[in-house]
Amino acid sequence: MLRAQATCTKCKEPLKGHMGKHREICPTIHGHRLHADGSYSCSYSTCPLTFTTLYSAHKHSTTTCPDNKTEGSVVITVACPSGCGALFKHKGNAREHAKTTACSNHPERIAHLDYKTTVHHVIEDGKKYCSCCKLQKSIKLFGLSTKSETHLQHTCGNCYAIYAMFAGSKKRAKEEGRTPDFTLETIKLLAAVTPICPVFGYPLQYGCDKSADHSATVDAYIHAEGHQQSNLRIISRRANTIKNSATTNEMKLLLDAVRSWIPPNPSIITLAKRIHTVLSTDQTMKICSVCRVEKALIEYTKDASNKTLGLSSRCKRCSALKAMLSNAHTRVRNTTIPFSLTLDYLHTLAKDIMVCPILKLPLQYAGGKLCDRSASLDRFIPDLGYVPGNVWIICDKANRMKSDADPNDIERVYLYMLSSVI
Repeated sequence: MLRAQATCTKCKEPLKGHMGKHREICPTIHGHRLHADGSYSCSYSTCPLTFTTLYSAHKHSTTTCPDNKTEGSVVITVACPSGCGALFKHKGNAREHAKTTACSNHPERIAHLDYKTTVHHVIEDGKKYCSCCKLQKSIKLFGLSTKSETHLQHTCGNCYAIYAMFAGSKKRAKEEGRTPDFTLETIKLLAAVTPICPVFGYPLQYGCDKSADHSATVDAYIHAEGHQQSNLRIISRRANTIKNSATTNEMKLLLDAVRSWIPPNPSIITLAKRIHTVLSTDQTMKICSVCRVEKALIEYTKDASNKTLGLSSRCKRCSALKAMLSNAHTRVRNTTIPFSLTLDYLHTLAKDIMVCPILKLPLQYAGGKLCDRSASLDRFIPDLGYVPGNVWIICDKANRMKSDADPNDIERVYLYMLSSVI
């Protein structure tokens, strides 16, 4: 059975073309005329302005139109600087309007008379118009969009990636407390002169999968100088992941460590059966139920199940090692990566490791947020998996720098950081 088409309670016409949360904006009742090009006029016949949507036309009529003489209306006197006739309450709104394609005097709208139907919403011979680079490109280069009639974005993947790099760099510069001295044109120029990765030498890809190794990313060449125009470079995501926020000296330490690494072969200790002790309110020391070492109460995490002092039975270090083992097992659970580690092996491995063997930072096994000094479990050769002899405990910063790179990759990044001219 066909469902009856909904109609407007005011004009008795179908609701197609009505706007608002409850379709309360009726073009017939409110006096908005629909033109042949799909635009809507202001509800006041003396106002010559037209709008691309009914909502913008109705908002103009009720709040910004100078011809609206009703009580409580807002008369706007700031005109669009391009001379299209639109009026606004603030100068900033007028300037932003002139920069967008909503302005009838925008260069794109002047170049394309039938702008709404020709520029963005037509695909011819498998090609589509990019609103940024102003070129007809293959539809394979456009991302998906649910707001477009063609279900494709208005900008190609290359332009979209460059803008994303610009926005990300601008955000990081503000987080560093700096005023960005670069523009979108700066990033476009960098992308134009950097077709290949200066570290690994393979072609950079713009607009591809963001997690791909060949994806182009913006790098602050000298981390201490931050994201400023003279310090920006474009390198591949893989190179940027290895470089991270490391200094040249830290990268040299990493290179030396991975080259001189010897697989650990410790004598496995077997943890004794866990013990539980009764705490008293005047107690200042406590024996860990796992490592059997007497430690200060500050070395234990809070545990509401312990009704005496509210502390866990195991110390922070032992809790961190157990979580480290559990997280590693979770990461490879649905993969083919081998896993044969035990809690006894991790305790043996971490027994005498108090500082990172790479960056020489004191390791933090638990407590607070994840930081550069946090202890982490790393596979020296990723493909071999989490097996005895292939894992070591290093700080989180060194782990992020090492990633899944081999010594040759790390050496290339180190040489890139040593060079002063790209």
